[in-house]
Amino acid sequence: MLVVDHGGKVIEGDGRPPSELPIHLEILKARPDAQAVLHCHMELAIAFTMMQGVTLVPMRARASRWKSGIPTHPDPSHIKLTEQGSALAQTLGPHHAALMRAHGLVLVAESVRALFVDAVHFKENARAQLEVLQAGARPLALTAEEIEQIERMEMRGWHIKKLWNYYMRKGLTENVLPRDWADRLVPNKEMLRR
Repeated sequence: MLVVDHGGKVIEGDGRPPSELPIHLEILKARPDAQAVLHCHMELAIAFTMMQGVTLVPMRARASRWKSGIPTHPDPSHIKLTEQGSALAQTLGPHHAALMRAHGLVLVAESVRALFVDAVHFKENARAQLEVLQAGARPLALTAEEIEQIERMEMRGWHIKKLWNYYMRKGLTENVLPRDWADRLVPNKEMLRR
């Protein structure tokens, strides 16, 4: 992971930023509420940009995060220019996710931990909708009332810490993560703060 300043200069980490850095920089400039941006080429997300008349909708409880919608950015090319990043930021607007036509997606969140958890839930939601479509059924999105009920009961901070620790422990146990990442687990005393 690299940390860069608003001009794209690396201030932490080794290596050069990816050519798609303008995606991250322009979204962060446009969205001061977002502290972390994910751009990836999740095949499930890409599939939803190639279905005529099908929109990815929040179907699972944690997908209420995308209640405002998941717009699709029309540029299918490699986004590497500032103008392209700015246009994608405009498509994203106030939403927490945007699909990129035949390319991938972007997600934004308040922290890297939250972004990771949102990515897990985004994939689960997309998989659920695809399974409904494969079964020949019409997707049934969460209603506004259901989303309101979920959000009344939501403990986002606690859930993020819990899921972060779950995947960190899993990665450490399976030797996917370096051992020194054990210090990135959320301490139990912090877990108690919701």
